[in-house]
Amino acid sequence: MFDTITVSDEEMDSLPDGLEGFLAFESLVRNKLMEIGKSEQDGQPSLDQRYSYFSHISEAADHFDIPELKDLRIAPGNSWGYDESRVTAQRIDSEVMKLRFRARRGRQGSHLDLSLARRETIQHHIAQLRVRIADSDLDIKKQEALNKKLDDLLAELNGTKKVDLAKVMVILGSIATFTAAVQQNIIRWPETMATVASILDEQKTEADTKRIGSAPRLLIEDQTASTDDDIPF
Repeated sequence: MFDTITVSDEEMDSLPDGLEGFLAFESLVRNKLMEIGKSEQDGQPSLDQRYSYFSHISEAADHFDIPELKDLRIAPGNSWGYDESRVTAQRIDSEVMKLRFRARRGRQGSHLDLSLARRETIQHHIAQLRVRIADSDLDIKKQEALNKKLDDLLAELNGTKKVDLAKVMVILGSIATFTAAVQQNIIRWPETMATVASILDEQKTEADTKRIGSAPRLLIEDQTASTDDDIPF
């Protein structure tokens, strides 16, 4: 008889989508594994308990579409043992760490702290475009559609201090679809859109440079340290 890992409906419902959801789920079941392992004689999870953890991770990889761990399959019972468990645990540890770094890059790369000066510059360019749209030969429906796109752009830029760069670039891309139809009717339309994109690129480059420059230097690992440390569980 052994304790198995159980995840409540409330815990499942609280998970985010995608990669962040998988990482949150993995952390949740790992903590549960370590907790039930405390009841074992040596204070470590049993093979059956580890198998329960592996099974949860395998199912989560399928659900959250994590290809790196989709093929994770462990046969229960006497067909696997400590060595197989250790190899599987090390693989999960490695892949999860890579996924955590990927998620971190995504969080850092998708939000931009846009300076007030650059926000005002973009707002100025958009205001000029509105005047040119009103003075253009475009019919009313096209003018309304263009102004709606500019409204969407301003809403993203003015909503919070941190600008969601991914959303802004999607909006700029959708605005670009109008380019062929409007560039002959609106003076400097494509140039203005390119200017807005370049302002965002400048801010992103500055942020990346600052982050890299402020990153702590990694310490050289102590070569006398043992490399035979056991896995966390």
